[in-house]
Amino acid sequence: MTRVTLVGDRTEPTAISRVNRFWAEGLQAAGYHIDETGGQVSLHHDYRQHFATCAAGDAALRIAVRTWDFGPFPPTWTQRIGRDFDRLWVHTTWIRDKAIEGGAPAHLVSIVPHGFDPGVFTPAGPTAGLDEAFTFLFVGATVPRKGFDVLLRAYAEAFSAADAVRLVVKGHTADTFYAGQHMSDRIAEFQRDPSHAPLRHIDGYVSDYDLAAMYRAADAGVFPYRAEGFAMPILEAMACGLPCIVPRFGACLDYCTEASAFFVEPRRIRLPVRQEFAFNAFEFREQITAVDFCEVPVAALAGVMRDVFEGGRQAAQARGAAAAEACHRGWTWQRAFDRIVAQLSVDGFPPNGAPAS
Repeated sequence: MTRVTLVGDRTEPTAISRVNRFWAEGLQAAGYHIDETGGQVSLHHDYRQHFATCAAGDAALRIAVRTWDFGPFPPTWTQRIGRDFDRLWVHTTWIRDKAIEGGAPAHLVSIVPHGFDPGVFTPAGPTAGLDEAFTFLFVGATVPRKGFDVLLRAYAEAFSAADAVRLVVKGHTADTFYAGQHMSDRIAEFQRDPSHAPLRHIDGYVSDYDLAAMYRAADAGVFPYRAEGFAMPILEAMACGLPCIVPRFGACLDYCTEASAFFVEPRRIRLPVRQEFAFNAFEFREQITAVDFCEVPVAALAGVMRDVFEGGRQAAQARGAAAAEACHRGWTWQRAFDRIVAQLSVDGFPPNGAPAS
């Protein structure tokens, strides 16, 4: 049996830990043995470690799993691929292209997508009991990278207290990767203005079942991100039949189409730079040579939100049904695990440990 060491936390309620838990369960179900220290294969998916200096280990196959959301990968990262790590796994076509543009050898980069649990994230099931107002839902950290500031301004521009609409924001200020970056104060300020349409702020982690109930209760998701590596909440929302407003840019284009999503046209921000960039709340800093992300214009997002609202629930539900069908056909965690097994097998590490044919 092939032994795999999965480097990265699996106990916290963060998105990265959640993925590691899914991977550990999926690998075990596929026939691999999770070995905490001495695996033949090492999967390094740990953003608490500074990738430029972290130990690569001495496994026979060392795989780095990384994303860099704002453009080409930092040179210190790509220099390690092929030198200290044998493979780089990324989650979307966009991130693959940015890794290669940053200098990673193309033949060492593979796409291993995220997925969702079809037994949880499905159109059938209980709802969260939201009221009759047309409900837009945002799920994720209320940080600039996810465009939350754009969303607040667009919602204020598109609607007023006279509209039968509301925005539900499901954030999580306790996430260690976004410490001190959230916009709770701006949310509270927005809520105090009686001219604004209602906004409900839910701050904290909830179970997958409760999250799915929220998706089913809403009428449209809205995710005006500047940069993403995958954006799991969009996929999970779509799997529950919730159509989403997304930028026509970047990671979500792997699974969002005209039939399944509402697109807003962003401005692409692509330019050379030479500066240090703080990667996360742990203040890991990297020297970068370029940025490549998008900016969703406030007026454009407000217009799409207004169009979706005026189009009514029936039109939104039709788009959501198409989204759910597409997701359940090709984007489950099982599909992701199949891709992982295929990648490991090609490299000579099938589940049973026998040589790859």
